[in-house]
Amino acid sequence: MESDSRNLFSSVRRIISVLVGNEKSLEKIKKALSTVGDSLSVNSLTLCTVERAHHGSSFLKMVCDWRKESDSVMCVCGSRTGDSRKSELEKLMRKGRSNTFSEAGKGILLIKSPPGLPECVLVLEIELHERNLSVEEKDFVKCAIQLLALMTGEEFSEETGNNEKSLLQERLLRSDELLKKFEGNVLDILAVVDGRLVFTYVSPSVVNTLEFVAEELVGKNALDLIDFRDRERVIEESKVLLREKKHGCFRYRARTKSGGILWMETAVSPLFNGKEVEGWTMSSRDVTGEMKLQAELKARDSMMVFMNDLYVLILSGDNLHEAA
Repeated sequence: MESDSRNLFSSVRRIISVLVGNEKSLEKIKKALSTVGDSLSVNSLTLCTVERAHHGSSFLKMVCDWRKESDSVMCVCGSRTGDSRKSELEKLMRKGRSNTFSEAGKGILLIKSPPGLPECVLVLEIELHERNLSVEEKDFVKCAIQLLALMTGEEFSEETGNNEKSLLQERLLRSDELLKKFEGNVLDILAVVDGRLVFTYVSPSVVNTLEFVAEELVGKNALDLIDFRDRERVIEESKVLLREKKHGCFRYRARTKSGGILWMETAVSPLFNGKEVEGWTMSSRDVTGEMKLQAELKARDSMMVFMNDLYVLILSGDNLHEAA
């Protein structure tokens, strides 16, 4: 369960990185929808915007569609008429009173964006009718629909300034209560680094392990925390992951703020800008106790081998002198 929460949290981070990226709105939506689909065990996802007519009625405009079998996102901007599936979804949407999770029928779930954001609906087709979303999955989808709504409501372009994007990212990270819930409940150290391995985000839980306050590490290079005995090895392993653009895991000795040494295990996942890696999400935990146990077991095994060899030598002798 903890691993699922961590993976979904990383997915939220990836969607945020898409939101503040340089692509136009439609490309952002397609990337974000693909991330949501890859993170959930659902058959399909469809993002719709809610359009209001002059006489007060509402209708759906289908924007993008993700399908599990093809693992791709298609632009399906449809018209107001001539789409039976869209008409069925509009009827279900009008029946649902909740702005969050509204059961739409067997195997289908409608999630509306909350008040105060551009009106959107995310349609999930559940692969198994009897399957229910877990609490973590529901929290994740609530985050996703808010971020997708922002993408449909804001006209992002290549001229968007870096200051505006930084302010938007800061606002999302600080104000979203769901992200804070993830941060508060996860014991691991969660972090994001850029392409130069400089921290852009560190979770508050870092103080419990490495004694640093999160703000002290933002802007610092992640390699500076690694003990010199393991630094070169980790650098070489990192180069392999960067070259192959894949997930990975490291074990290394790290220095705490007071100068102590801890064994840490860090899992990393790449953040993409197009096809290029522009940063990494990181999840780290203290494995000092586990490493000490492994060392003790190794020493015990070595002693057992030594004692066994000694017994063989003694028993194979003919007299006390040979045994000695």
